[in-house]
Amino acid sequence: MKHRKWKRRLKYLLLKLSLIPPIDSAYVDLEYVYYQPMRHEIMVELPVSLSGEDIDEIMSKALCGGILRWCKEVTAQGQYPGKLVSEQLSRNGTLLLRDNANTVHELTLQKLLNGFRQYLIAGGNVDRNEQGQIDIRDIDYEASDAIIQYALFGTIHYE
Repeated sequence: MKHRKWKRRLKYLLLKLSLIPPIDSAYVDLEYVYYQPMRHEIMVELPVSLSGEDIDEIMSKALCGGILRWCKEVTAQGQYPGKLVSEQLSRNGTLLLRDNANTVHELTLQKLLNGFRQYLIAGGNVDRNEQGQIDIRDIDYEASDAIIQYALFGTIHYE
């Protein structure tokens, strides 16, 4: 019992005279001992293929409700390769979209494909099979609106 008491007194005296560091500061350098989960990110490029019908379906959903908040007019430019306006891009046509500020934006097939790519990079959830074909049922009005906005502006302008 006496031995413990003298040991505590000696420790107290050494701490008071700063001859030994406090217990908390003695373990400051040992933080690496504790496990801290690490996240490792990798970039994966997965091929995705869109058929002409998929492009027509995306445009149909966009024109029937997706872009109606900010787009007041859509017209086909030049030749009219398809029967419907939503069929223009899949046949290498061009669409002119007029927004609420009367600014005209040109939408081509290449811009739409780039917008779809940006949509996927931004976290768009679309299932695909082994051949890279998407499940078009995953594209709703909001997703089609986002794809068109990425195609035209590079970002989402209208929430």
